[in-house]
Amino acid sequence: MPPLPIKRDSAYDAQQMADYLAAARIPLRLACNGGNGFPLVASHWFEYRDGAFYLAIHQNSRVASLLDQNPLCGFEIAADTIPYRGVRGQGTVTLSRQGAAAQLDTLIMRYLDKRESRLAQWLLGRADEEYVVRIAPSWITSWDFSERMGS
Repeated sequence: MPPLPIKRDSAYDAQQMADYLAAARIPLRLACNGGNGFPLVASHWFEYRDGAFYLAIHQNSRVASLLDQNPLCGFEIAADTIPYRGVRGQGTVTLSRQGAAAQLDTLIMRYLDKRESRLAQWLLGRADEEYVVRIAPSWITSWDFSERMGS
């Protein structure tokens, strides 16, 4: 696996970034070309592994259509609470059917901790209509204002 393309001014090194992303139970904000000259931003559950981000999105979603037309994206994983810290970057998306049901199941367990909820059952009921979205970062950076904010 090639090293992450971390910007020099990043607050975290690769291991700190991986630790932050593994612990984060907040959605990834995904920005793609909206097709009308404006970006479209949508929040998605994610998993970070092997230097890439993995999501599951429905085949009929607007985001899937837009990413199929233009695979370039921006992303951010950051909470809206103090202390302000997070990860952001840009990358290229690959859409795939292979492993989509398994990826969806992984995300459900990561965010819901169970498969028995109504939401989980609804999502799993249409798992064969999902894509795996893989975001390979072209650059990535982080910020952490914990010290500055006394946290």
